[in-house]
Amino acid sequence: MRKERIKRRIVSIFLVVCMTVGTISVAPKETKAADVMSMFDIAGTMVRAGKSAMDQAKKDNWSFVDAIGGTFKCIGKELMGLNEDESPGSTVIVNEIDLSGVEAQLAEIQTKLLNSELTLTKLQGTIESNMTSISKELKEIKTAITDEAKMTRYQSYLSDYWTYYKNFTSAVNSYDEDISSVYTNNSSSEVIKNTYDRMYALKGKNIISDYETAIETMGLYLCGDYSVGDCTGSLVDILCEYYTLAGYSDAEVAAAVKDFVAQTYYTYSLAHYYYMSIVLYQTTYMAKEKLTVYKLEDGTLLDLGLIKTHFVSVLGKYEKTTTRVFYDLNKHFSSLDGLEVSYKGPAGYLPRNMQGSRMDVEPGAAITLPDSTSLLAAYFGSKYVKMFGGICEYSYDSSSDGVTVIGDKIVFGSDLEEGTEIPVNIYCTVGDQKMLFHTYTFTCKAGSLAGGYGTFEYPVVIKTEEQFVKFSGGYWNDSYVSLAADLDFEDKYFDSVSGQFSGVFYGNGHTIANAEIGGCTYSELGLFKELSGGIVQDLILKNPNIQIAGNSGLCYVGGIAGKASSSKIQRCEIIDGIVSASPNSGYACVGGIVGELRGSQLEGCITRNLGVHVGESGSGSSVSGDLGGIAGYVTSNSKIKYCGKEDGLIWSSCTASESYTGGLVGQGHYSNMDDCWSFVTNEGRTDQFKHSGYNHGSIAGYCNELKIKTTYVYNGETAKETNYNMIFVGTLRQGREPEISYVKDFTLSNLGYEYVGMLTNSEEPGHPIRLAPIQVTVDSQNAKTTFYYGQDLITNGLAVRLTRRGAFNSRLIPYDVTTDYSSTEPGRHEVTISTGDIKSGYDVLVARKPHTYVVTRKEATCTEAGYERYECQDTECDDYINDKVNVKVLEATGHAMFHKEAAAETCKETGNKEYWHCLSCDKYFLDEAGKQETTLQDVTIPVNDNHTPAKDDGDCTTPVMCEVCGRVAIAASKAHAWSEWTLDEDGRHIRKCTNDGCEKTDEIDHVLEHKAEVPATCVDAGVKEYWYCSVCDRNFTDKEGTNEVTSEALVIPATEKHTGKTTVTKATMKNSGKIVVKCSVCGKLISSKAIPKIASITLSSTDHTYNGNVRKPVVTVKDSTGKKLGSTAYTLTYSAGRKYVGSYTVTIRFKGNYSGTVTKTFTIKPKTTSISGVAAAKNQLTIKWAKQSVQTTGYQLQYSTSSTFAGAKTVTIAKTATTSYTASKLLAKKKYYVRIRTYKKVSQNGTTKTYYSNWSSTKSATTK
Repeated sequence: MRKERIKRRIVSIFLVVCMTVGTISVAPKETKAADVMSMFDIAGTMVRAGKSAMDQAKKDNWSFVDAIGGTFKCIGKELMGLNEDESPGSTVIVNEIDLSGVEAQLAEIQTKLLNSELTLTKLQGTIESNMTSISKELKEIKTAITDEAKMTRYQSYLSDYWTYYKNFTSAVNSYDEDISSVYTNNSSSEVIKNTYDRMYALKGKNIISDYETAIETMGLYLCGDYSVGDCTGSLVDILCEYYTLAGYSDAEVAAAVKDFVAQTYYTYSLAHYYYMSIVLYQTTYMAKEKLTVYKLEDGTLLDLGLIKTHFVSVLGKYEKTTTRVFYDLNKHFSSLDGLEVSYKGPAGYLPRNMQGSRMDVEPGAAITLPDSTSLLAAYFGSKYVKMFGGICEYSYDSSSDGVTVIGDKIVFGSDLEEGTEIPVNIYCTVGDQKMLFHTYTFTCKAGSLAGGYGTFEYPVVIKTEEQFVKFSGGYWNDSYVSLAADLDFEDKYFDSVSGQFSGVFYGNGHTIANAEIGGCTYSELGLFKELSGGIVQDLILKNPNIQIAGNSGLCYVGGIAGKASSSKIQRCEIIDGIVSASPNSGYACVGGIVGELRGSQLEGCITRNLGVHVGESGSGSSVSGDLGGIAGYVTSNSKIKYCGKEDGLIWSSCTASESYTGGLVGQGHYSNMDDCWSFVTNEGRTDQFKHSGYNHGSIAGYCNELKIKTTYVYNGETAKETNYNMIFVGTLRQGREPEISYVKDFTLSNLGYEYVGMLTNSEEPGHPIRLAPIQVTVDSQNAKTTFYYGQDLITNGLAVRLTRRGAFNSRLIPYDVTTDYSSTEPGRHEVTISTGDIKSGYDVLVARKPHTYVVTRKEATCTEAGYERYECQDTECDDYINDKVNVKVLEATGHAMFHKEAAAETCKETGNKEYWHCLSCDKYFLDEAGKQETTLQDVTIPVNDNHTPAKDDGDCTTPVMCEVCGRVAIAASKAHAWSEWTLDEDGRHIRKCTNDGCEKTDEIDHVLEHKAEVPATCVDAGVKEYWYCSVCDRNFTDKEGTNEVTSEALVIPATEKHTGKTTVTKATMKNSGKIVVKCSVCGKLISSKAIPKIASITLSSTDHTYNGNVRKPVVTVKDSTGKKLGSTAYTLTYSAGRKYVGSYTVTIRFKGNYSGTVTKTFTIKPKTTSISGVAAAKNQLTIKWAKQSVQTTGYQLQYSTSSTFAGAKTVTIAKTATTSYTASKLLAKKKYYVRIRTYKKVSQNGTTKTYYSNWSSTKSATTK
């Protein structure tokens, strides 16, 4: 393991080169030490920004000059600590190119490097020291290399590289000093330009090439493309191989070369930064001076196209080098085997580990593989994730059918066949290079029950009662099993787990309720029949009913297990119910938790109000029984700790003297019981025993080297003391005296249990000890809790545990995950982890959406400055960049005043006070200086009402206008005020307006309304036809309005003659009716006559004998007065087929003054027959009769010694052809009476009914 960690460490150091293509912002730590992490941060910042800016330039079609400027905006933004708490991808800030701004940016960056002591000048001493150290070591170890040929090749390569690296470092370092000098000494523009020009040409340095070629050569060494003699390979390859030849281990190799390699890559990265700064200076200088070419100090001319070509070439080679180095590092030092994944199967979520590069998966399952960040953390350590997280991107893919890849999530089809293998490839993308990195293979394998394979990593899961019953068959007895839900077996089949369970059963705090099982065929019985090397944890049984009765021999009964050998039962609780054994003979061992405990452990197990019983199934039987509230028989170095009983009846009805009963243990041998208790509060409770009075105790019935320590008894303040709780231990065979105390205060602190995390006190009287509630504890320290905008939630790395009062208990697998997480809603979200109703959770953060910055201009006003700055254009985001480089201030313009003299108002035009109006900002002022702001409304004087009226037209409803302004001088009335109507000489109506000055009149003829005649009734008078004038309120007899008439003359007197209307209430079988006549106009009663109700309906005959004719009985209907009603009062309907044997109906439907329907029934019975003779013999009679076959099914014959046929014997003859019958076994010399009748079976309306004829005449005879 230590070797692997060191492997990963060296990979972490080497991986710095990969930062050339990263996009995640990393603000370096402020430090004064030349530590490797700070080097990585600075170098990553520099090279990352270049790639980011060029990618953005390509995407948004920037000019090359803007792209170079944007590069240094990115560098400055990171190094100056301007990062936002946001997802990556914010657009690069680019403004107008300004040489002074660029120089300021470069100066700030150089100052940052100086302050961090990370310029090569500051690092020179450290670099030289490491170079000397490693050179000395390489010389010393060559004596250990036996392969001289390889040693010679490697020495030649390293010597050549050593010479080049010293010169390269010296050259970069000298310009590092020059750049620092020009920006700290306020050098002139000419000095700055000459410095960059000399840098570009590497003038005066011990490298025969220009700057670009020098960087390229260093890259060839790093990526393995530089050959020295016949020795080829990268610096990583050669260094590692050289030390390996000398016998160094991987750890020793890492320790030897890590610092030197880190500094080498840092120098390489810093050289790229200086190259980018040269290009930035050149392009900015050309833009400022409006040049088409850049002239170097030696006269060389560079146009923009050539600069761009070289720059793109350098970045391309840098990316290629990065990809190759990253590949080499993984080849030498990385492993993807055994990584943890988040697995969601049919049973829920759980973490699983790859078995090497393979894993079994269930159909329909989903796996979330580690994302790039998690993979990097797994390979190189978590502290490198921030730095390298955006450098390389890992992705997954599969070409197999039945599998879907969604980002880091692999979803397997539910219809995959057993044994199907699905390869999933892992790719690593660095820049434009995509490499196949690794391949995982997943094999489809169905799980069991609710899911799972029965392993420690993935237990078999139970979620339903049916699944538990299937589990009880013993097929998973050597498996890990996890209960993931509460089970209730009320009215459901339950079975004990058969065989010997040697696996692990995780109860996870869940409950199994109302489990009921019993019988005489069992020798072991419990939730588990027998534990053999098994473990049961954190399970609650509620109201179990586990009983053996009627068997013979040995039997073992317990709530959790009948027997337990070399096993553990931990933190289990049984509440209510009964555990019992009542065999016919033999030996019974019964315990509340376990019957027999052999070489096993009970820890934290409690029973509450559990009845525990052992006895004899019948009188005369003899049974020996060991009975305990926790365990019946304990032996073979078993251990019982933190276990107790709370209430519950201990009941032994065994008569054998070898029987032992204890509140906790029946018999105990060579074992230990520590920190246990018996807690009883039942008032008046009497525990029952039939065996010897010395074989029972409140803790144990029998002790033979059962060591009992710090154990307590509580019986309550008023609990009745019985023979059970009088004695702690019934019989002490040998061993030390048990440490048992009788206490009244049962708090954990008083008992010394306050530090036992699994226990707690109840608030009930006496404070009984209970198991602390189980809780889900989620450790998200190694899980991803911060997500970029748009990233899906992953739960990889979670550690989910079950605890009690914070004490460690056990892991929880599987578990359910619910959340309100949304990748497009920035902020905190809760993720809930649960099993059933037990839940906990943790928070995750979705980072803000990346900003999209655009140039926004706010114009300056007369009094306020404006600006140009970069603002995010996304909806509901008001973020902007606020720094001196990216904000351009627009000065205030000042007012442009227009002066307005004061003017008086008229009825036509408004006036105004004196004011000044700014034509720029459109504001108004009372002073020329613009100090007293006002409004146009405040300086405006409204028009007045001093009008000059025009001539009046004599109509009050029209206004009089002003001759000056044309507005209303005298307002019009809303309407005329008319006088009453009067008639003139011509009979016309006239009225006048009474308003002052109004001369209007109104004339109108009669307005006549025709009124039709209203006839008189028996009580109301009528009105004659007339015409009414609504103007003068007069009546006329003609439509011309010439013959006026009074209202009295129009009246027609009432007639006093009534109009009769008849209403009939029909009589029924229950109620009488009546006939009522009233006036339809005034409602006066004219007459009323009663209709008697229907009293009886009879048929002339209801019983007819078949004669071949249709029968139609006569119907007679009478009312309550005895009057017979005729056919006018009703209709008759007879049912069909009335000539045959059967039942028939006649329906009487009433009409006229009567209502209702009545059905009467009559029958036609078969024709009878007659006895033709009775012949007597000894003890028998032979009876003969006449044959009757028409409408007859058979005969019914009766004979009796009584003439009334009391106690008669009845014989049915089913065939009409039979005409005689012999009655035998009669009394001798006894007179018998005989008669016969026919019968007919008739099917009507779906039912069959038997009809009988009348009995024949009686015949008699005396037997002989």
